[in-house]
This record gives sequence, C-alpha cells and structure tokens, in this order.
Amino acid sequence: MSWERIIVKTTPVYSRPSLSSIAYKEELTRGLTVNYNSKHKEFTLVSYIEYDSLSNAACIRCNVAGWVPSEHVIARKTRYFFLLTTLGETAEEWEVASDQGHIFKLFWTPISSAPPIALPQDKWLDYVCEEIC
Repeated sequence: MSWERIIVKTTPVYSRPSLSSIAYKEELTRGLTVNYNSKHKEFTLVSYIEYDSLSNAACIRCNVAGWVPSEHVIARKTRYFFLLTTLGETAEEWEVASDQGHIFKLFWTPISSAPPIALPQDKWLDYVCEEIC
C-alpha cells in the first residue's frame, strides 16, 4: 500500500471527518503529494509539510494535518513526458504563473546538465534522463 496520496482538487482540510467541522485556514492545492494516514467513511486523514527551501535553515513553511474529502485525493500519480523538437526560434527564458500565485522563471537547458530542482520533482527528472539521455 502506498502511504502517499495526491490532491486532485484544491480542498479545505477539516479538523474532523465531517464537512460541518472547522476547516483550517490553509487549503491543500491541486497537485500536492501528501502523506496518507487513514480513512473514515468519505474522508481521508492526510498530513503535509512544506519546507522553505529559500532560507539557509530547514524552516517549515507549512504544516497541515487533517481530514479531506476522499474524492479530492488519489493514490496513483500519472506523469506524461514529451520530447519536442522545433526548427523555429524559441525564447531563451519565459515566465509562467502557478495556481498558488508563484511566478516560475523557465529556461532551456540540456537535460543531462540540468540545475538542481525542488523535491520531489528531481526524481522525475532523473527518470526522464535515464529514458532519453
């Protein structure tokens, strides 16, 4: 059994397995990988810790544990990878906004010498590199 789940729909986190219980201020956003703890009726008990990777210390930015509707989590993560080739010119750098308000500054780089990236995405980059490098 996998002890991880993926949030498939941004969801409130409740203090008890009931929509009538208190919801935490912090929501879990779509795409997050959370720890699975247990299930009760239509709810799943999850926990999530996010570290501040921009500071020099191992600071916790967010620590949430509680109940989410089971329909908002899945056990299986499906990833799709695409290898694209273009004959035209492309921008060297560009920006993309995320659903959490972050602005990502993207750029092209050879996959074999890519810079370090955030956990757990680094595992996927290693997998892709093994397959196509």
